[in-house]
Amino acid sequence: LFLVMLAYSACYAATLPLANSVLFAAKPDGATVGKVFIWAPVAWALVGWSLTEYRLHRFVFHYPAQSRIGKYLVFMFHGVHHAAPRDKTRLVMPPAGGVILMALLYQIFRLAVPAPWIEPFCAFFILGYLVYDYIHYATHHFAMRPPLLHFLKVYHLQHHYGAKGLRYGVSSPLWDRVFGTYPANVRARGG
Repeated sequence: LFLVMLAYSACYAATLPLANSVLFAAKPDGATVGKVFIWAPVAWALVGWSLTEYRLHRFVFHYPAQSRIGKYLVFMFHGVHHAAPRDKTRLVMPPAGGVILMALLYQIFRLAVPAPWIEPFCAFFILGYLVYDYIHYATHHFAMRPPLLHFLKVYHLQHHYGAKGLRYGVSSPLWDRVFGTYPANVRARGG
């Protein structure tokens, strides 16, 4: 139960220091310091996070499990959020799960991201996750009046209460457009 229920603020109490420590662990040599050092990993990490957010939400959290244990796991990791979307304790990944997942992802990222870039890449990937979490929490619990934020709120809530199989992006509809899960009529409740 601890792995699926968590106070919202506890996620940030653990994750923000992790992102900071990963960023400050970066040891760039003199040739990589400057605009390229900062902006290349930032851009790739944020694009990488946003694609990861979409793929996790669509293919892992909405996985059509067939076995009893599979259905239970999908429900515990995400289905419970759809069953009780306003439950404040089931909106973020608990830090224990997040640290384990990030440790695994770090090993995978090391295969593709060169040494002076890996720490900034991972730090901004984690920050991308935090931005996603803030947006996700806000869509369920705040008014979000500015036009862009209001759009994201309506867009995500229609994922919960509209047609199935659409609107997997929470912090952006970009990948929904790319992969065909953006509704034909975004204003329509069911479409």
